[in-house]
Amino acid sequence: MTAPHADGIYTGAVPRKILLLNPPDDRLYIRDQFCSHVSKGTYYWQPLDLLMISARLHAEGHQLAVVDAIAERLAPEETQRRIQAFAPEAIVFLTGSDSFAEDMAFVEEAKRRGVATAVGIGDILREKSEALMVRHPALDACMTDFVTHGLSAFLDGRRDEAENMTVREGTTIKKIAAGTKPRYFTIPPPPYHLFPLDRYRMPYNRYHPYATIVTSTWCPFGCSYCPFARTPYRLREPEDVLANLEAIHAMGIRQVHIADWTFAVDKRQAHAIVQGMLARNFGFTWSCLSRVDLMTRELMDLMKRAGCDLIEFGVESGNQAILDRYDKGITVEEIRRTFD
Repeated sequence: MTAPHADGIYTGAVPRKILLLNPPDDRLYIRDQFCSHVSKGTYYWQPLDLLMISARLHAEGHQLAVVDAIAERLAPEETQRRIQAFAPEAIVFLTGSDSFAEDMAFVEEAKRRGVATAVGIGDILREKSEALMVRHPALDACMTDFVTHGLSAFLDGRRDEAENMTVREGTTIKKIAAGTKPRYFTIPPPPYHLFPLDRYRMPYNRYHPYATIVTSTWCPFGCSYCPFARTPYRLREPEDVLANLEAIHAMGIRQVHIADWTFAVDKRQAHAIVQGMLARNFGFTWSCLSRVDLMTRELMDLMKRAGCDLIEFGVESGNQAILDRYDKGITVEEIRRTFD
């Protein structure tokens, strides 16, 4: 039995043919970070879930293919032909509450055509994995985390090591927890070249194509409207982030999006990353999401010098009573001061 790396890399995993799938549909479904909706314009960003899953699988030596049928506007039959041409042992597919019925019908057809194993990831599966696996026998496992997971262990039959997954074992369905993790994590750079980078658009990017990275996972804040409030927050090692950025730079990509739900929760980590970007003189233009109470003039000056030209803030409301009612944890004065 091969013991996993602390962050879920199985160095002795048996190489498999695995296809990462964003299933087809007529609508621009965004199924990303356990939150699904339809794009309200022509924007369509990179599927962070599949990027991060591909990073670990690629490092473990698996043979991967990616079919993003939404980004590539593929019809269902063309998507099935792509899957059959690669002939994967397993598919890992995105889904969401808005499109689950159609997604499962497509996956069931793929299994009828020869795919042995289907693993899903998405908001509805995170909430109702066991019940939905009972209802859909074609669903062999669900993933509840895209950074730390035991997918290789599951495919190798080592079900007890399939951390952050709900797995089917004979007639039994069980959840496998990840246990306690260290505060910092590492993850290899994703194999960006497998994704149709020319098909992804964010409306405020200056350059095309772009690349997505993460420097942390989840969010420690307690906004009551958010299903992921106070979820276990972990930081990525700064040198690991910079190694990912070096890989992006080597590809000639000039635009980066940091897809953390909340960038700069830890000031020391944020400063180390931004100062590392300055020292390496990447020349990237980049964007991120954060909170008004995390930004200082010093940090924002550093970020701008390192190429940041956009920060998205979750302001939510200019009414203090509403901010308080939903446990946003910020004040109207902080909003004004940060924007000033």
